[in-house]
Amino acid sequence: MKKSKSYYIKLFLLICIIIIYSVALEFFLRMFLKDKVIIQSEITGVSVKSTIPELLFEGRPNFSYFSTDFSVFHNSQGLRDYEYSFIKPNNTFRILVLGDSVTYGVYVNQNNTYVKELEYLLNMDSRIKYEVINAGVGGYNTYQEFVWLDNIGRLYHPDMILVGYDYSDIINVSLIEEKKSNKETLIFTAHVDSTPIPVIIPFPKIINSFLIKKVYIYRYFNLGLYSIITKLNIKFSFYIYNDGIEMTRIAINKFKEYSSSNNQSLLFVNFPALTRIRDKHDLLALNLLEEGDVVYLDLFFVFQNFGMSNLKLSPADFIHPNQKGHQIAAEEIYKYLVINCLIPDCHDKESIV
Repeated sequence: MKKSKSYYIKLFLLICIIIIYSVALEFFLRMFLKDKVIIQSEITGVSVKSTIPELLFEGRPNFSYFSTDFSVFHNSQGLRDYEYSFIKPNNTFRILVLGDSVTYGVYVNQNNTYVKELEYLLNMDSRIKYEVINAGVGGYNTYQEFVWLDNIGRLYHPDMILVGYDYSDIINVSLIEEKKSNKETLIFTAHVDSTPIPVIIPFPKIINSFLIKKVYIYRYFNLGLYSIITKLNIKFSFYIYNDGIEMTRIAINKFKEYSSSNNQSLLFVNFPALTRIRDKHDLLALNLLEEGDVVYLDLFFVFQNFGMSNLKLSPADFIHPNQKGHQIAAEEIYKYLVINCLIPDCHDKESIV
């Protein structure tokens, strides 16, 4: 049946209306609901190519960034922290904190990261000086963190190694080597500047990465649908490279061997997915720590007590804690160090805890 001219006019007008509303919605999202999950796509130049092949990239030395919400400063080694000499001062206990964007503290001011909050707590009424160095790099996985420690971090001669750890470390290992066999395919991930973002529509990875980074409507649609799936406790799987699990397992063992051979304390701190129920990949990450027989602190239950939604950077962000989340993490780590006497003056601090 031949369609009338008016039909095509109405169809054209409908398409125009959809385009107008889509552009208006895109503008609204960009102006008022800017998703803070992808920090490195907002701040250009935060990293540089590494001369160490397995690292791929490092923090840019002497980098700085200012906004109305927060500021970023890198020291001469590319770390988001103050300048620390490789030579450790006398009467000083040095803790080197490795991790990804959670430890780096995306969208949180420098001194409000859990690393610097912990340093402040440790130095309160202390008879020795504590240096807690933030070596977190956005996009790093556990394997890259060990490589950085083995090549650069060791120069700081830390007394203790603390590893900020989360389930995205397993996904991020695809940075080292991408193998597309034996993959699960119900929910995919697109990487934007090394940050894995859940996407529902199974477009090719290059297309999903482009749309997630450039089109806010697409980003919010996928993150919103992921949120609904999580709340309804629907079974699903990420697009995870199986070699990621093995690489994480290797890294955990390397951390254990390294700290033991150098007589250093080692503590993993698990930052859970900020979801109402326990994410199955979060449990998988914890299982790897159990299997590796390393000491770890799990923040899930304390975060749950405060309400996961109250600790998110934004409603759509399931990975990065806000300033309150960092403060809670620092307090819990501080308590753990004191109660388990992992620091020199633990007995002096017992009454405070």
